[in-house]
Amino acid sequence: MIERKRNELIKNLVSFGLTPVQAQAYLTLLRFNSATAKSISRNSDINRVDIYRALRHLKKFGIVEEKLGNPTQFIAVDPDQALEVLIASKLRSVDHLRVSKTETRNKLQEFKMEAGGSALDEDVDVGEMFLRVVWGEQQFKRVQKAVLGSKREIITIFAPSVMIIYDQIGIPELEAERRRDNVRVRALTNINPENLDQASLYSKIVELRHNDLPPSQLRYTIVDGEKLILPVGEPPFNVNEGTALWTNSKILIAALKADFEALWEDSIPAKERIQLLLATQH
Repeated sequence: MIERKRNELIKNLVSFGLTPVQAQAYLTLLRFNSATAKSISRNSDINRVDIYRALRHLKKFGIVEEKLGNPTQFIAVDPDQALEVLIASKLRSVDHLRVSKTETRNKLQEFKMEAGGSALDEDVDVGEMFLRVVWGEQQFKRVQKAVLGSKREIITIFAPSVMIIYDQIGIPELEAERRRDNVRVRALTNINPENLDQASLYSKIVELRHNDLPPSQLRYTIVDGEKLILPVGEPPFNVNEGTALWTNSKILIAALKADFEALWEDSIPAKERIQLLLATQH
């Protein structure tokens, strides 16, 4: 039990920016209040050279303190303070990346041109059919970009969990912006107690309908009848999950538009479904 908890904590600390060895050293110190490098090495099964290296970095981070004496003792700072220090370090790294983004992007574009790449944006329609696979967060970036570039209509079918993700990444706000430019937005999903709050807000922005869609139902977003994002596999529960096809295939888009229109006619307005769910909760 203790070993399992220790392994979970090591994974957690690694996500905060420590290496596995640094995480083990910190946990060993936390357990014994204070210890020598030799003692930390013995209780963590890590050789003393690696422990000294880890302690040097932990002191720089500010989450381990040194108690002068013979031999030298090391003390772990309070967990709350340690996590705040690690978060601050992560934020500084993010700030640095934001500052260097433009410069790095320009260098990448220059490298691409020098290597003979095209100067055109990869999403520009050059008249040829394309079919690409996108993973994780990139599929949601595609949806965001497609929504922003829409001119006439957006139709979409998505899983209940995706409505929650859309709300988190601001898709409804983007669609509200396009609605102000007279872009029609129609959406179909299963409205259930888990996404009821999001559905209530979303229905004020787009034409939202409920349908008891089976798990086998294809989910997709079609923009202006020209671009299609088609998720495949299990519905994602966060932006880092899932895979999707990105294409401008006229045949595939026409077939899915017909599928959407048939489902649309067989669905009920979100308002009716929301009222029914609210009634059953009282």
